[in-house]
Amino acid sequence: MLKNNAPQRIGFWPAVWMLVGNTVGLGVLVLPKIAHDMGIIGVVASVFVGCGALVLAMFFAKSARVLPSVSGPASFVYLTGRNILGNAVLAIYWFATVLGTSYIVALLIDEVLGIAPQWQYILLGFSFIWCITLTQIRSVQEVGWIQSALALMKFFPLCGAVMWACTHSSDILSYTWSMPESSCSKVMGASVILMWSFIGIESVSTMVKNVRNKYIESSTFTGVMIVVVLYVSVAVSAIVLLPAGADLNDKTAMPMLLSAVYGDWVHTCFSVWVIVMITSSIYGWFFLQGSLAKSLAQTGFLPAVCKKERSGSPFIGLMLSGTCMSILTVLASFDLVYWRDMFVLVTSLSVLVCYGSAVIAVLFGGLMTDFPQLKKQKPIAWASLIFVLLAVLGSINTIEVLIAACLWAIAVSISYKRNPLNVKK
Repeated sequence: MLKNNAPQRIGFWPAVWMLVGNTVGLGVLVLPKIAHDMGIIGVVASVFVGCGALVLAMFFAKSARVLPSVSGPASFVYLTGRNILGNAVLAIYWFATVLGTSYIVALLIDEVLGIAPQWQYILLGFSFIWCITLTQIRSVQEVGWIQSALALMKFFPLCGAVMWACTHSSDILSYTWSMPESSCSKVMGASVILMWSFIGIESVSTMVKNVRNKYIESSTFTGVMIVVVLYVSVAVSAIVLLPAGADLNDKTAMPMLLSAVYGDWVHTCFSVWVIVMITSSIYGWFFLQGSLAKSLAQTGFLPAVCKKERSGSPFIGLMLSGTCMSILTVLASFDLVYWRDMFVLVTSLSVLVCYGSAVIAVLFGGLMTDFPQLKKQKPIAWASLIFVLLAVLGSINTIEVLIAACLWAIAVSISYKRNPLNVKK
């Protein structure tokens, strides 16, 4: 019997739920509080960031059809011939995903253990990280279906907010909506906070070689639209349903909203649902990290052994990412709150800079000359650049800028000129 060596690829719905699972994560838990505190500003910010995220995601999806690569935003920079900068973007993008996932692991530990000895934090973190790592090295198709199941488990409880918004349009329209002064600056400030909730929109295009070609754009559009509708519905429902003036925090706002939609029984299983949500986010990001580590090995940034695959799964890259996350878990165990906030700051700004680097490479790096098909993406590329610039300018913070600058400097200093990834012009 002949062995089928064709690469395994996932289809439309696994790709959609991979994107939804990567994107809908911990950000949605704090969205009710943001919307409750900011009112209509939170809704406008959700719509603004959602539209920008959709444009940016479609830019990556459409460009992935022309530029067959698995390295994410860095592939655009490589094709301009600027290999040192490409290595830096790819390394920062990979490390940003590792940091972001480490933050999610830290939240999982906090949700499960609460106040506990440091050794228990480390033990649970290691167990969780390596359990997921070992399940992901088996097969890319298994990863897709497991992520689909996890994404559905965390997504459907939130559908109550969508259904409520659809069936109570009269309550929403009769609600007293008022736009406060300095609305523009407040929308930008809220948009920066919400941007963390949309990281992951490029998941399908980043794993383009693991997704059937005809589903790249359609699965990206469908996945992002699901996320946008969900976020806006949660924001609107939170404003109308949660009592005005209530003293809410990140941990109480979402259970109060779900209780208003489903009933008080939600409180009994809310913690289980949060754990499922966190696990789904981690599961999707793990596979992306392995793919990025493999791409870094192709450039010579990481050892060549990281290029090895097993049934379409970059298992050496996954093990390397798991090792890095284990180190970060030990670091976070010393001061969980401080390091969690630091992980978020660095991840958000670094990913935005990587997004911007990809768009700039297309607009100003000569790629439209080398790849004439990209000229069709010029309007969407300009729209993406404007959105990224607004998000970066709105998130300027001295500590964030210094940390991101240091990471970029380190990556550039250890980079050296290598051939770009194997992309045929």
